[in-house]
Amino acid sequence: MLIVFGGLPGTGKTSISKTLARRRSAAYLRIDAIEQSIKNAGVLRGEVGAAGYSVAYALAESNLVLGQTVIVDGVNPVETSRRAWRDTAAQASVRLVEIEIICSDRAEHRRRVEGRSSDIPGHRPPNWASVIEQDYEPWDLPHIVIDTAKITSDEALSSLERHLNLPTNGVINDRSTGLDVKRIAANLIATDVAVARQFYADFLGLDIVMDLGWIVTYEGGGQSFPQVSVACDGGSGTAVPMLSIEVGDADEAHRRALASGLPIEYGIVTESWGVRRFHVRDPFGNLVNILSHG
Repeated sequence: MLIVFGGLPGTGKTSISKTLARRRSAAYLRIDAIEQSIKNAGVLRGEVGAAGYSVAYALAESNLVLGQTVIVDGVNPVETSRRAWRDTAAQASVRLVEIEIICSDRAEHRRRVEGRSSDIPGHRPPNWASVIEQDYEPWDLPHIVIDTAKITSDEALSSLERHLNLPTNGVINDRSTGLDVKRIAANLIATDVAVARQFYADFLGLDIVMDLGWIVTYEGGGQSFPQVSVACDGGSGTAVPMLSIEVGDADEAHRRALASGLPIEYGIVTESWGVRRFHVRDPFGNLVNILSHG
């Protein structure tokens, strides 16, 4: 997995990304450290420019192909660098998670920038004027946004680990006032519930755990957190699917769907956000998104 952090200096991304890397035993690539090392080497006549990021792309891919999780800590300010990280993940055939760290409280952000010192020898942190004048382009693809003006670093880490479907090592968000949601089930309308067996049992391999005649519940053997997605687009210009079902191997699922004569409406493709997927219709006409992560 490739986890890429971005955000202006002073938002808190180094603290969060470094702690996440330590908890996950991940390779940690800090752009500031790489750029300062290049400057210290004295081999450049001008500015470092994109050299630091180019080195980081190569280091990330070298670790990813070995099966190592890589966490990148950088401003990641422009679409060019973000696209390069997507290409790096695609070349290594791994899942990409993009995280933007912001601080919506301008006064707090300025206080952090003006009050911090560098832990990298020779590195001079930017001042407030250079931070607000930074060429920072808006993100144009879906990504995680963490606002450190509204939650603590511990709360941010807990949120990220839940999103990544990783253990939280006992970290509990004591400020949460939400209900204890155990399970979320999709209820699909059907005129004949028995017709569902071919798609949900025979094709997907789900087990029937409840059959009351008027409702049949299918269940898989995997473990995941309860999730609800709200979307205005299905991604890549597709329709919003009724269901998203993650499988171990999307290509194998696609092969079986074709062999079964199921109506494929999109894919199979590897998307820029790191999933491989296709869309298929169930017997009731519901659009189902079948996907797997790298």
